[in-house]
Amino acid sequence: MLAERLDFDPEQAFLRLDRDRKGLITPKDVVLFMKENRQECADDEARMFLRPYDDDCDESLTYTEFLYCVLSSSVVYRDKVIKRLCEKDLRLRKRNGKTLV
Repeated sequence: MLAERLDFDPEQAFLRLDRDRKGLITPKDVVLFMKENRQECADDEARMFLRPYDDDCDESLTYTEFLYCVLSSSVVYRDKVIKRLCEKDLRLRKRNGKTLV
């Protein structure tokens, strides 16, 4: 699986799909990505693909929802990556002087 590769960067994968930097991956994003990779994917297929990971049922994936999508096969690996990304976010907030909640 892609997420088990040592060089896999979930943030870069998310950004590759979220081209207009709206912070969400929509079915349209999935269709465009698949088309660029020479794979057919209809809008309804893209919605069906996203649905199990779309916790708030808005037909799009936030970065957190995306992490559960791409890292779901390995709980241990997923938890390590999520912890690392949370720690990175905390360091960035501290460095930028933002108040931590």
